Amino acid sequence: AGAGEGGIFRGVVIHVNGYTTPSHSELKDLMAEHGGSFENYFSSARVTHVICANLTDAKLKQHQKEKNPVPVVHPNWVVESIRAGRLLPFAKYVLDRIRKEPGQSVLPVAPRPAAGGGTPKKRSRAEGGDLLNNVDSFFKNSRLHFIGSWKAKIEDVMAAAASLDPPKPDPPGAAPRRVVHVDIDCFFASVAVRENPSLEGKPVAVCHSESTKGTAEISSCSYEARKFGVRAGMRISDARDLCPSLVQAPYYFEKYQEISVVLYRTLLRSSARVQPVSIDEAYLDITGLGDPREICEDIRARFLGETGCTVSCGCSHNMLLAKIATSRAKPNGVFAISSDESEAFMADLAVREIPGVGWKSSRRLEEMGVATCGDLWRLSSKTALQKSFGAKQGELIWDYSRGIDSREVKSETKRHSVGAEINWGIRFEHREDAVRTLGKLAEEVERRLRRAGIRGRCITLKLKLRKPNAPPPPKFLGHGWCDNLSRSVTLASAADDAGLIAREAVALLLRLDADPREIRGLGIQITKLDEGQPAAADASEGRARSGGQPGILDTFMKAGRRAEAAGPSSSGGGGRGESVRLSDIDVNEQKYILSMIQVRQREQSKRKHFFEGFVGRERGAARWRGDAEGDPGPREPPREPSPEPGSALAAALGQARFSHEVAAVLAGAEAKDVVEWVLRSVESDLESIWRLLRAVRSLRGGGPEATAMGAEGLEEIEGLISKSVENVYKGTLPRDVCRGVGVECDDSHDKV
Repeated sequence: AGAGEGGIFRGVVIHVNGYTTPSHSELKDLMAEHGGSFENYFSSARVTHVICANLTDAKLKQHQKEKNPVPVVHPNWVVESIRAGRLLPFAKYVLDRIRKEPGQSVLPVAPRPAAGGGTPKKRSRAEGGDLLNNVDSFFKNSRLHFIGSWKAKIEDVMAAAASLDPPKPDPPGAAPRRVVHVDIDCFFASVAVRENPSLEGKPVAVCHSESTKGTAEISSCSYEARKFGVRAGMRISDARDLCPSLVQAPYYFEKYQEISVVLYRTLLRSSARVQPVSIDEAYLDITGLGDPREICEDIRARFLGETGCTVSCGCSHNMLLAKIATSRAKPNGVFAISSDESEAFMADLAVREIPGVGWKSSRRLEEMGVATCGDLWRLSSKTALQKSFGAKQGELIWDYSRGIDSREVKSETKRHSVGAEINWGIRFEHREDAVRTLGKLAEEVERRLRRAGIRGRCITLKLKLRKPNAPPPPKFLGHGWCDNLSRSVTLASAADDAGLIAREAVALLLRLDADPREIRGLGIQITKLDEGQPAAADASEGRARSGGQPGILDTFMKAGRRAEAAGPSSSGGGGRGESVRLSDIDVNEQKYILSMIQVRQREQSKRKHFFEGFVGRERGAARWRGDAEGDPGPREPPREPSPEPGSALAAALGQARFSHEVAAVLAGAEAKDVVEWVLRSVESDLESIWRLLRAVRSLRGGGPEATAMGAEGLEEIEGLISKSVENVYKGTLPRDVCRGVGVECDDSHDKV
């Protein structure tokens, strides 16, 4: 532990730049153990030291330009300070490139205080350390997280707009449709200019990094920057090469929220039928409400007056053409495509501009000799497109190229899923790290579900695993080349509890048997959503055993009471009664109750197989000990302790910490001793079991002569491990894993 009350790095906040020794994750652990703090994102206001092993020319120039640069020191400063038991002066650890630069001097400047002037609270790995803080930091700084979570808030804005009594458009089919598509111009960049008027007319790009060189991605840029070729999704280093005068602006998430509310409030003054697309984009149906151009100009004037930001509007007789018209209206304009002009307009439109046609599809169309929609009309038929692109995609391209779109603007959009993912900064050493992160993600999913007032019955675990032999990711601590895996489980009834979600997600993770060091992304998604489900505290009787969900009897009786309240029962009885006939209940509720019964039957079957496997495992262990299969009867008096069979093997396996060491132990072991060790250790030492399984698989790949027990013995051991782990851990978890997700354990059994 660090010296003093707060540790030797009290008040120190580091940021790691590039690859170092010790590694990025090791430095995070060291700072947490010795009272320091760690920042994944560089900020000159918070970071007191930048830890770097090598400084490039570009980074050196950037450091020289700063008026009050943050000290850039070698990782050895951290290591040797820990060895000395005190905070060493960092002056002699400043990188040589900075020290030897002509005209530069190195002064023993005191570390700058942490943001807010306070002392960072000491964190330990037992509390999750910076691993869990990385989850919070990711959600705090991620624009995609902000946009995704804003969808639920849009629904609240739409519900509150009912009090405005907006004008209602003509119903579908009553008149030719008039659809408007509205999009804020360069939303994030426009807000940055509004907050800093001195940026007006300058090339501006919004990204999370303050560095002028690096792999940070641009999320939005002004039209002045686009003239140089800068685009959203481009790395800031590449953008700087195209536009050296580019100004980088930070995110203003609170301002985005305020301005988005103004946008939807403005749109709802013009029409009651508004369909949200994102935080800065929407459709509205104005059929029968007046001249489309006048309505568009009124929206633009109102929004500009309240926010100082501009919007562009496209108008046509369907949603497809309205969106295409908006691209012609930008920036800060209005463009309309009438039904008479649509065919001529689409004939000259490039196929890559059709919504839903990505770069792969456009490339395939170009190989077919198709560049514009007119070319597509002449060279292809609908059947040929469906053969090349599939039935659904081929039909979409065929219809959209002709300006055909039958979608209607819908003001009420039903959510199909709620989830949370993190795919940056994921570098695990142990399985417990992944379990704790899943617990944190489950808490975030619970917040989103309860904020939206919905629950879900299907839990899906999403996993990104690094591809074998994948190169280092281009973005520092990014996920790089990965294989995407997912596993799902369906509950008996809808839930929104973080503990239940975490338990199911961890069980899915254990089934995948993924190496935690290869995980580069984790996510939890909830589907099969049910609105207006009763809260967990409302249910009383008939609870299911998993997570306190309503039982079948409780659901059945509630459905009967609803049927009874809706009208007189065919039985003529009044009151609640003790019997409810299935024919009295709505057919949809009948299907739901029957599905619950089937799920419960499957659960009972699993428990039956579990106990059968448990008994069989105990009998197997008895056979290896030489006991009789039946009732062993009275035991003989205890004898003097003698060396246990296989004790040498158990000691050797206990000392082995890597798979290749376990493989070396197995090379001279007997199958009987290995089996006995597996049966003894499967419930108490899961990590050793994983190492043994990997070692067995590697030996099986080496040929029958790899061990004394031969191929059959290895195959028997691998099968025993798989069955034992499945029997013991299906539906239960070890105590340390339980604590990682905040679940109470039964002290008598040391399991959930």
